[in-house]
This record gives sequence, structure tokens and C-alpha cells, in this order.
Amino acid sequence: MSARKRATGRPDERGASARGVRGEIDYRLLIENIEDLLVEVDAEGRFLFVSPSYCRMFGRSEEELIGRNFMPLVHEEDRAATAAAMEALYRPPHTCYVEQRAWTRDGWRWLAWRDTAIVDEKGRVQAIIGVGRDITARKQAEAERDAFEARLRQVDKLRTIGTLAAGVAHQFNNLLMGVLGNVELALIDLAPDGELRDRLEAVRDCGRKAVRLCNRLLRAAGQEPQDRREVDLAALLREVGTRVVGSRAGIRLEWRIPDGLPGVVVDRRQIAEMIEGLVSNALEALGTDGGRIVLGLAECRLSAADVERLMAGRPASPGTYVELTVADDGCGIPEEVLPRVFDPFFTTKGISRGLGLASVHGIVAAHGGAIEIDSEPERGTTVTVLLPAGPGAAGERPGAVAGGERLEGGALVLDADPERGQQTAELLAGLGMTADALPSVDAGCARLASRDTACRLIWLDASLLALPGQSAVARLRAASEGVPVVVAATEQEAGALARWGSEALAAVIRKPVDRARAGELLRRLL
Repeated sequence: MSARKRATGRPDERGASARGVRGEIDYRLLIENIEDLLVEVDAEGRFLFVSPSYCRMFGRSEEELIGRNFMPLVHEEDRAATAAAMEALYRPPHTCYVEQRAWTRDGWRWLAWRDTAIVDEKGRVQAIIGVGRDITARKQAEAERDAFEARLRQVDKLRTIGTLAAGVAHQFNNLLMGVLGNVELALIDLAPDGELRDRLEAVRDCGRKAVRLCNRLLRAAGQEPQDRREVDLAALLREVGTRVVGSRAGIRLEWRIPDGLPGVVVDRRQIAEMIEGLVSNALEALGTDGGRIVLGLAECRLSAADVERLMAGRPASPGTYVELTVADDGCGIPEEVLPRVFDPFFTTKGISRGLGLASVHGIVAAHGGAIEIDSEPERGTTVTVLLPAGPGAAGERPGAVAGGERLEGGALVLDADPERGQQTAELLAGLGMTADALPSVDAGCARLASRDTACRLIWLDASLLALPGQSAVARLRAASEGVPVVVAATEQEAGALARWGSEALAAVIRKPVDRARAGELLRRLL
């Protein structure tokens, strides 16, 4: 009778049994298809259960994992933090959260775990249930955001320091002109020999050193006057690199310079000094033990996102750039020093003016480029400099004018200063364009609305951007049906433009503007 009862069962028992079977099927389907990771470990960290998703991520079978401790899979640098976080499982509410790197079939991945302890009636931990998720993409995005914000802070800091240093340098130069001028006049009236003459000559020599230091401050601030011309960067790199390294014993100098690189329009003297400074730093890093220095060039194309990341708010345009690298296998730069290497007067060399890399940064920034340093102690340093390619660069926008060909078409120059506007119009005319100068945005919009001029370019002085209501750029683009707008701006105006947002601008060019830079920019745009 009892056996039969067990065979037939009551209706509610049969229903519960069917629900149990369905529940088990649903549970298995859930476990087998869940994307999150699910594990159970004992109090010693040995696997009691692993979900199929965990096995897939780690490229191991359930049999290989059960009974093994999970900690060896965790990155060595994250094990202490993981163990510390899991101590919370042994006190109410018996939960914890931890982020860690783990070695998976795809290499190191960031995982986030939410763990819950299973405790007995006495509160002792019997097992731990962990639910994990791959957060590698989030971690990478956070790292990129942090790097970009750090670069913004660095750019703002260097801009502030540079502005202060440039102001001081200008003031001191003015004072030194008076000092040196009077010393020279005094020397004219003195006899060729005498103690007083020797002292005045010593004053003159010190004054000249002070002038050179002021000029280095201006260079670090990116405000040293420039004479830009198209330069064969490959030839210049070989020339300066060979001269600086010379015949130093134990130094192996390697070149990675392909054929067919575009030229760059730069101040040759400043770029030569930049290369000399970088190679000299590499030699210092190698010390007396010697080693390898690699000097290289490459052509690359920067997207708008690349420009935003590298320039961090400084005006620049997407397009073709020339990449210059100086790499060594020397002592490297300590991690705590790296954020300050471009600061003026910061040095780790004891007595030094500390303007080496600050000057390099100022030169690169003044040329519309970017600089990055990748270094690891005892492994070496690689410095990468990006400079805008010259007007003959390959791969530019369709219809770009090659080499030194003249531009064509009409241009409107909008500048409240009539003399400066006329000078700009004459500069554009010298490049081949037909340019008219007008004193305001209103006048420019009226001319564009009349369709009297076939306009390919609007050249706008930044002083006209301080308008109420609709922005000047938006009004001009609407009136011209999308003709590119180039804004000429000072360093301070360019900084304001970067904070305001310049998506509608085709480019920003620094004042004072010279023909070479204007031609280089416009050939890329038009």
C-alpha cells in the first residue's frame, strides 16, 4: 500500500515534483547561458562550483578548476587588496566588492566581483558565492579619461607658467637693454686697459647671459620669434644626431627613417635645438655604460579625436603629421618625476637652469605640435614629437594644393583693425587669392548674402568673436553656406577659444601670422 502511494502519489505531490523538474531545467538554462561569472569557493578559496561562463573566460574545464585555489589566477599586484576586501565576508553583512586583474585566455582582464558568504547557525563562513563581470572596457575608458584630464591640467599649468615666465622675461629684457646700453656707452669713454673696464666688461658678460636666459624663458613659453621655412626633417635629424653623438665610445646610434616623408614648415634653428636637447638627454640617460639610441621619423595621420587627446585644448587641425622619435635604453625616468619634466626650472640634476625639456615643449607647442614621453626605470625612454606636415604632405583632403602652387578663389578678411585687415588681405593675395578686408561680422554677412563674391575662405580676427546672441562663426557659416572659417588669435585668445569650443571652426592660427604658416594651413584646408 505504501509503495503504491509512493508510486501514484497525491496530486499536489505530483505537481510539486513537476515544478521541481521544471525549476531544475530553468536553473540549468540560466547557469549555462548567463554572461556574468558565477563561482562558489570554500573558506580556503578552493573552487566548489564554476559556471560555464567562467570556464569559457579562463579557457579551462570545470574538472580542471574544481578543488583549485582561485588566488593564483589573480594578478600578483592585486592579491593583497583582494584578500583584504574579502575579510569583510567574516563579519556582518558578510558581503564585499572587489576589482582585480585576472589571467584569462585573452590575457589580463579586469573583473569586478560581488561576493556573499554562506554562514552556519554560529556565523562561521562555510562557502562564498561570487558573481563577477568583465569591466576591462570600463577600466580602459577610465584610464583614457584620467590621462586626458591629466594632460589638460598639464597644459593649463604650463600655459600659466609660460605666460608668467614670458611676462617676466619681457620685463627683464627691457631692463637689461638699459643696463647693457649704458655699460656699452661707459666702455666707450674708458681707456683700453684698467680695473674699471674689466669690471664693466664682467657686468656686460653677465647681462648677456641674462638676455640668453630670458630668451630661453620665451622659448619655453612658445613666444620666441620664428622664421619658418620648409625643412627636410630627415636630413636635419641625421645632421644634428650625428653631431651630438659624435664618436662617443659605447654608443650605438640607429636610424629608422623611411623614404618619401613630407616636409615640415618650421623654424630650422629651433627644431635643431629641440633635437639636440632630446639626443643630449638620451646620452645622459645612458651614462658611462653606453647603450643604444634610436632616432626615427614616420608619417602619420591624426583624426579629430587624436588631436583632442594629444593637444588637450590647444588649437590644432586633423591631418598629416610627421612623427619624430628619440629612444634610448638607459636609466629611464622615475614615475613620480614624469609629470613634472616639462616644468620650467624643474631638474633632478642638482645645479641646473632646468629649462631643457621646458624649452623643447615650448618649441613643439609653438609649431602646433605635440610631445609625449614613455619611460620606465631601468628600461629606457622614448620621446615622441608630432609636427604638422608641410603643404606637400601626401594624403591630404581631396583637392588640396600640392607643394608651392598658388591658391585660387576669393576670401573675406574680417578685422576691426583696418590696417591689420588690409595687411592680411595682402598676405592672402600674395598666396594667390582675391581678398577683401571688411571691418565687422555684419559687413561680412551682408557681403556673403549679396553673392557678389565667390568666397572660398573667411578669415576672422578673434577680436570680433565677442558678440551677443548668435555666435559670429555660426552667422558667417549660415550666410556662406558652410565656407571654412579660420580664426587668427593670440595665445590668450586661442586659450579662450579652446574653452569656448571651436567645433565650427576650420582652424585657428596664431598671431602674428606669417606667409609660410598661412600658406601651409590654407593649402591643407582648401
